[in-house]
Amino acid sequence: MEIFSIFFGIFLGLLVPTSTKATQQTWSICRRTRSIMNVYVCMVWLEIVVNLVFAVTTYLYLNGLIKSSFAYYFGAVTLWALQTQILPQIIINRISLIMVDRRKARLLKWVFFILIGAVNISVYVIWISAHMGKSKTWVTVNLIWERIEKAFFLIIDLGLNLYFLYLVRFRLIANGLTKYMRLYHYNVAIVFVSTSMDILLLGLLSLPNPYDYVQFAPVAYIIKLHIELNMAVLISKVVRSSSDRSGDWYSHEHNVSN
Repeated sequence: MEIFSIFFGIFLGLLVPTSTKATQQTWSICRRTRSIMNVYVCMVWLEIVVNLVFAVTTYLYLNGLIKSSFAYYFGAVTLWALQTQILPQIIINRISLIMVDRRKARLLKWVFFILIGAVNISVYVIWISAHMGKSKTWVTVNLIWERIEKAFFLIIDLGLNLYFLYLVRFRLIANGLTKYMRLYHYNVAIVFVSTSMDILLLGLLSLPNPYDYVQFAPVAYIIKLHIELNMAVLISKVVRSSSDRSGDWYSHEHNVSN
């Protein structure tokens, strides 16, 4: 069995529990707010759909059912760009809940949108040119840039999660809100899991077939999304444990922060 088929099977296995958890949270939000117009919900489902389409089209391509073309490569990069934009925004949305200055929270979202967007644009140019076989120079540049780009997203993911840890530790726990210690410890654990996905993506660039790693990208991002869904549930439980707060964190706070 080809390794990309294994990756595809793993993705499908992870898609079910992730979609189930997303459905539960969506229902909870709709029940409380009587509306589905929630930024958090939209980002979660868009990430799920993008990952599914990306996984299926990549699998079909690697099986030869989709032929190489500019349209396919452009579509693949577009799906990847959406994938890499949405998840950091979900993490930043989580971070913004703890930030006192809302202007800084909005600035953080825009800064990362622009930074990631710049990398996305570079991949449109370099990656597509390399896979279209325009020249050996593009192939060489792409081999180098892919590693730089994967390292960039590793740093982004790690940096955002560490910043969240810092805020929880010094904005909440340090001010006597010790109930958030559980959240702090959980986030410490998920930092290792999330970062390991980026490390695996980097390592898979060395596979004999240089395109096989693309099939792993939906696996990595569906795992990251599942982590975020679990974080939402945990934060909601911690918030509800206080007598002065009620309701779901992901239904109330995400409306406030956007």
